[in-house]
Amino acid sequence: SGKTTLTSALVQALPGGDAAEVSSPSFTLCNHYPTTPPVLHCDLYRSADGLPDEVLDGLENPAVLTVVEWAEYLPQADHPEEILDISLQACEESRLLTLQAHGSRAAALLQALRAQWPEK
Repeated sequence: SGKTTLTSALVQALPGGDAAEVSSPSFTLCNHYPTTPPVLHCDLYRSADGLPDEVLDGLENPAVLTVVEWAEYLPQADHPEEILDISLQACEESRLLTLQAHGSRAAALLQALRAQWPEK
């Protein structure tokens, strides 16, 4: 429902994104993209029995931008302090994005994003 498309737009907007081939991590579970900062793109849908070490390593490293699809499968104890939670919901014409910040840096990012978004 647009998760990988959103990640692709994010990756393409970062330095080095033009060299990245963004694809769904449904089968690989984690994809790495050569951007600045580096992006780790994970899909936890098939990880209910345990998370790949790559996910935890990415979440613990503040130098890596970690994008997690199906984050509801991430145990609360493994959530980092800073999270920008993005929810996608299908609607008649497109998708509805709901963003919620957890942590001061995530709140600052959300505020900066709001300044860039057109008012409706």
